[in-house]
Amino acid sequence: MKKAMEKLESLLELGGTKKDIVFLILSGLALLVSIFRLLPLPFDAAWVAIILCGIPIILEAVIGLVTAFDIKADVLVSLALIASVCIGEDFLAITLAIIGILVLTAGLYYLKAEKNDPESKKIYTAVSAVGAVVCALLLFL
Repeated sequence: MKKAMEKLESLLELGGTKKDIVFLILSGLALLVSIFRLLPLPFDAAWVAIILCGIPIILEAVIGLVTAFDIKADVLVSLALIASVCIGEDFLAITLAIIGILVLTAGLYYLKAEKNDPESKKIYTAVSAVGAVVCALLLFL
């Protein structure tokens, strides 16, 4: 099981921050297309953003839960994302996915930038808490 999680983690790390930025830009464009109905698509363009930003968040949550029994913002965002898709709230799912990917990217940046600095862990914890609070607020809107 550990080897499978390591392979999954290495797959998620491909492209790094540049991949995350491209996914965010594409998701933002998909959001605009969905809101203003700019293109006649056979599906809601919101699903592009949900898939591009949501899948990495869900996979990171699974990795954290399986390998370290870690419950942080990515797990909470994943649950909110899945719940909003289940109840048909695509716009909320997009918002959660974009917030979640931003929280995840910020946390990973700080952890990788200064691995041995205890301040990095504090920052990641604070960013995770802010992301979790924002996601919780979005669920009640």
